[in-house]
Amino acid sequence: MVEYDVVTPNLGYAPSPSVGTNKVATEGIHINITSVWKPDFGWEVTCMWETPPNDTLQSVRLQNNGQQFMIYRPEAMPPSSAELEYKKYDEVSPGRVMMNCTSSGLPAPNLQWTVANDKVQADFTGRFWNRTTKLWHVWSFFAYTRADPSTTVTCSPEVLTHEELLKGTPATFSSASIIDSASTLIVMFTIINFLR
Repeated sequence: MVEYDVVTPNLGYAPSPSVGTNKVATEGIHINITSVWKPDFGWEVTCMWETPPNDTLQSVRLQNNGQQFMIYRPEAMPPSSAELEYKKYDEVSPGRVMMNCTSSGLPAPNLQWTVANDKVQADFTGRFWNRTTKLWHVWSFFAYTRADPSTTVTCSPEVLTHEELLKGTPATFSSASIIDSASTLIVMFTIINFLR
């Protein structure tokens, strides 16, 4: 018996029960797995699926007796959405923000930084192979000194495959979204005094 696991961005991880030559549905994904013994070749396993609207397949893992023997991923899959974390360092340098952006994919995505409309170089980048997801996890670090509160910084994950540029959902940082706690306290104090 062959077991399979399916991973999609919208539905996440969906394990299935064991199946032979069956058509099954798991979490809205219809999967048809057939296996045929071919002399001088071995088992030929065919896996076809249908995903729900607005979802894409990330991977199908085939297992036999709990041992993974194959993983399939579509060739032209966009990277995962960018995730952005930031920390202010006003005590070191006024307006200084350190940002870390992450994404995953296969092949490994490049993380492109943009300040306003200008592409800029990252300060540090790295990647590692995630043995659980079988995807490259990439990170990029960028230090920025904000001058204009309306300026945005964007991190965009990109993958180049077969001369086609696939873009994941970018993450954006805006200086306007950071409210200084001292300024907030002064504004609240002013409002309370005004209401008295």
